[in-house]
Amino acid sequence: MQRFLMASGIVQADGRLLLVRNNWQIGLIWSLPGGRVEPGEAMQDACVREVEEETGYRVRAGDLAYVIDAFNQELGLQFIYHVYPCTVIGGELRQPHGDEHALEARWVPTAEVGRYMTWTTYRDPLLEYLRGGHRTYHLKRDGGLKPENMAAGE
Repeated sequence: MQRFLMASGIVQADGRLLLVRNNWQIGLIWSLPGGRVEPGEAMQDACVREVEEETGYRVRAGDLAYVIDAFNQELGLQFIYHVYPCTVIGGELRQPHGDEHALEARWVPTAEVGRYMTWTTYRDPLLEYLRGGHRTYHLKRDGGLKPENMAAGE
């Protein structure tokens, strides 16, 4: 099984959350800005770098919000996401460029996050965190090849 270490940022402002639309092997998915941790890179540093690469914002990452440990048994993959709350310290929104996966960055009203992020593996821990939940480890033993809403060809 191949393992990927990932870091993502929760960037909020004025009742909105910053999301990125990605083109992954499983389809088009909205998620938090983030990506792979490079060899020798600290998790928080990867979060800061990825948020800026995908959105144009320079951020400061806070203490760890939660971890998602997600397996895709069908493809033999494991993704370990470290998710950090972030504060914008500079930059401005710009669309991703030069990234094979990130297609679009957008501010979304927090109340509509569930409409954008439809894959429960990534959505549910975020919504729990936004509601004040304090669980820091989320295990999904089989995230499947397709997100739940795409399983029937949607």
